[in-house]
Amino acid sequence: MWTFVFFATDSLAAPARLREGRGMANAPTTQFRLGDAVPRDAVEDACAELGLRLSNVVPQTATHPAQAIYVTPDRRTLLHLLEDEAQGRAVVTRGEGAEQLTSSILRLLTARPGGQ
Repeated sequence: MWTFVFFATDSLAAPARLREGRGMANAPTTQFRLGDAVPRDAVEDACAELGLRLSNVVPQTATHPAQAIYVTPDRRTLLHLLEDEAQGRAVVTRGEGAEQLTSSILRLLTARPGGQ
């Protein structure tokens, strides 16, 4: 069974820690932590199934965790797949459709083998 942990918007990454998208500074944001058993491929597959496009890959620095950034087809919502040595892996969604995208990603992840 995969584990997902939800937490307050500002508990994982302050906005300065995320690679900013244009117009996303005050955008609605959701976050959840991925359990150790959730494979990165499962998140990438869910993004592909939802039509998200890989927009950028950001290596880890002193101020940013490593990130794969996906964008929805309408370019109004971003998904950051974060990998931070200190805090683990997490997903942050930002933009107009953040809550809906989070719901869709979690639905797809829990429907996969091992996710229930």
